[in-house]
Amino acid sequence: YQRRVHGESKLKMVWLLLLASCVACIFGAPTLRASPTVLASSPATVELVWDGLSDGEYVYGLYFDLPGLIHLAASAIPRGASGSVNVSVVNPRVPFYFKICEGTDCSPAKAVVQSNTVHFANYNEPQHPRLAMTSDPTTLAFSFTTAEAFAPPQVSLRLPSGGVVVYNGTSRAPFTIKDMCFSPANSSSLFFDPGYQHLVLLTSLQPGQSYQYQFGGASPAGPVWSSEHVLRVPPAPGKSATVSAVVYGDMGVAIPYDSVTGGSNYPVAHETVRWAAALLGDAELDPSLIIHIGDISYARGYPFVWEWFMTAIAPVASQVPYLVGIGNHEYDYRGYGQWAPAWTPYGLDSGGECGVSYSARFDMPATPQFMPPDTGRPNRKNLWYSVEQGPIHYTIMSTEHDFEVGTVQYNFLKADLAGVDRSRTPWIVFLGHRPMYTTESSLASQFERTFTATIEPLFRQYSVDVALWGHVHKYERTCGIVHNGTCGARDEDGTVHVVIGNAGNDYQAPWYSTSVNHYPEPEWLIFRTFDYGISTLTANATTFVFQAHGWKRNDVHDMFVLTK
Repeated sequence: YQRRVHGESKLKMVWLLLLASCVACIFGAPTLRASPTVLASSPATVELVWDGLSDGEYVYGLYFDLPGLIHLAASAIPRGASGSVNVSVVNPRVPFYFKICEGTDCSPAKAVVQSNTVHFANYNEPQHPRLAMTSDPTTLAFSFTTAEAFAPPQVSLRLPSGGVVVYNGTSRAPFTIKDMCFSPANSSSLFFDPGYQHLVLLTSLQPGQSYQYQFGGASPAGPVWSSEHVLRVPPAPGKSATVSAVVYGDMGVAIPYDSVTGGSNYPVAHETVRWAAALLGDAELDPSLIIHIGDISYARGYPFVWEWFMTAIAPVASQVPYLVGIGNHEYDYRGYGQWAPAWTPYGLDSGGECGVSYSARFDMPATPQFMPPDTGRPNRKNLWYSVEQGPIHYTIMSTEHDFEVGTVQYNFLKADLAGVDRSRTPWIVFLGHRPMYTTESSLASQFERTFTATIEPLFRQYSVDVALWGHVHKYERTCGIVHNGTCGARDEDGTVHVVIGNAGNDYQAPWYSTSVNHYPEPEWLIFRTFDYGISTLTANATTFVFQAHGWKRNDVHDMFVLTK
């Protein structure tokens, strides 16, 4: 009896194996094909084609072909045994592949099929072009990224006369995982080489002039060059020019996947860049500068996000200088060496980047005698500085560093504001990330009170016209504040504070109120809105015009005018 049952069981097992084999013959194992396998230039599109899936919910995931690296992004795919989708990708300077996973996330354990490997034809493709101003109005700083050092990195610039001048620059070695402070930035399953950052100084330019140019140079495999771009040099300092700038904060980046590892994905950021590009093409406004005042990419320790951000801003950062200020999501690392008295609100908002990723990618002008203290990490760039454009003097500070009286930063701010020649640049625009005045409930703190008591006296002493802030993901405008929330008789009698952190991040805290009902606004508040958008400013010797643009139609939602 036992032998007969055992024999029947073996026979049943054989039949099951044969049945499974027949099903596999009929339906086939799931397949996933990514094409093309070699991509010409970034950004690019990959087609994913799959077959043999059983019924259910699936997503595709993007993986870098590095040991232990977790998935970076995922998106749902249409139901059905077979189908296809087009996927946008950027050049990460490493091979990558895709997986299809059951459910709503694409962790490795849920993968049912993996694609072939895809890569870009040239990891030394010149990427991420960005311009910056210097202290010399005839010189611009130009930076770009490749996988390896160039000997040397170069910019070939076409002169209006038809001649060509080639500028040589320097290559900076990439920062490493050891420069990161804590997880996730120092996770070996996430970190990958950020590439070499190249800096080329473009000298003897004519302020207000446009130039065609290419960038690249001598890579280890031979010469490689970008496509042709056009840059515009800002007007030189002086009252005779009329100038415009695009300003915003807290943008982040729109990455075209349903979910991104780390959660840093802000769809409206795409509209911000689109409208910024449209404004650069506006013949009447004609902006020659963009300023992004903190919370830049929101990578927060996930370097994949920086790759998308730098690609996203390239269409505008390659045309005019793209100035940046540091925010909490680039720098904060409380408990790991950051200056952080008990009354400060700093946390771990950088995700362990500690300002290093931000510092490496941008080249803002610096004043050598006011360099920040050495932290032991390469994170001392782009913190506080000033530039001038036509009749405007811009002063940029870091609200994430010590700003108390007598510190290096305070001494810089005081010396910089004291040194402004108002006969040349009659307007002073001051910028920082965390706001001095806001009606958001979460920011009524000792930090605000200390910050205001320390910095606002400089505004009064040196007659700062406008202060622009981010951090709060709204638009808010005050009256011309003379002191401690007191409005002047005219806006020109004080400093108009404008919060412009509405460029992309979708987190919202409520307005400050002591009542569940609609609460009267502070006397100093003139206008506020939750709407996304960007802002512009235009100035000549006697008139300063500020406009807040909504993100849907680029309509002007708020506006004020100052005169001298």
